[in-house]
Amino acid sequence: MHGEKFEVRYEISRGICEMFRKQVFCVSTLATASLVLETTLTRLLAVSQFYHFAFLIISLALLGFGISGTLLSIFPGLQKVPLGRLLAYLGLGFVVSVGFAYTIVNFLPFDSYSIAWDRRQIFLFILFYIALTIPFIISGLGVGSALAIGGDQSHKFYAANLLGSGSGALLAPTALFLAGVPGAILFSVILGLLACLMVYKQDQNWYRKQKPLGWLVSGVFLGAVFSLMILIVENFQNRVQCRSGSLAQRPHKVYRKLSPDRPSHVCCPL
Repeated sequence: MHGEKFEVRYEISRGICEMFRKQVFCVSTLATASLVLETTLTRLLAVSQFYHFAFLIISLALLGFGISGTLLSIFPGLQKVPLGRLLAYLGLGFVVSVGFAYTIVNFLPFDSYSIAWDRRQIFLFILFYIALTIPFIISGLGVGSALAIGGDQSHKFYAANLLGSGSGALLAPTALFLAGVPGAILFSVILGLLACLMVYKQDQNWYRKQKPLGWLVSGVFLGAVFSLMILIVENFQNRVQCRSGSLAQRPHKVYRKLSPDRPSHVCCPL
């Protein structure tokens, strides 16, 4: 009798520890994705809008995390949601917001140098600013909610956040070198999907109701990984062609798309 009770308590304790480890890993992954995105956007905007907006990204990231803390204070009900479920939704929201922000950056006809005489650019700048802030708000909500809900274990979430941020700062240049700006953006998306999948199955009742969503996220994750591999191969081929001189008079397609009216002497991938 006592042996059975001990085994039940042991299984419950082991399940709670495993759940907590996944939540810590999720927070660390979200922090990594945020730093990869921030560094990549710095590179992207340095080309598309020159260096002014490269510095703007740092303030955008700080603003996003500050807004997330404000939202947690205004809406304390967020802290009553099971942490695993909340992190899963936030990981998925991060992925969607990154895709939205990257689309805005590429297709919104915003030109910072025309803002002095074209009043329409002010409105476009506001949209530009909001779109780039949303991913950092969502990531900050994930980290902040974990710290708020963690209680006496919050220091572990804080350590995971620091570790993830440091890893992101190291991984971002590597991703840019291997796959260019599109690949680095896609890498941050993969990290967001991974964070979502890590905690997705914790709430069994919620998991049974949201199985199609889990299959969709898993499919998108595999597709994103496959696409990243293709981008790495394509980027490597472009670098080889650059060095051989076959692209000496032709800019890389990403650079040409971002800056169609600017000098075309750059041929290597971003």
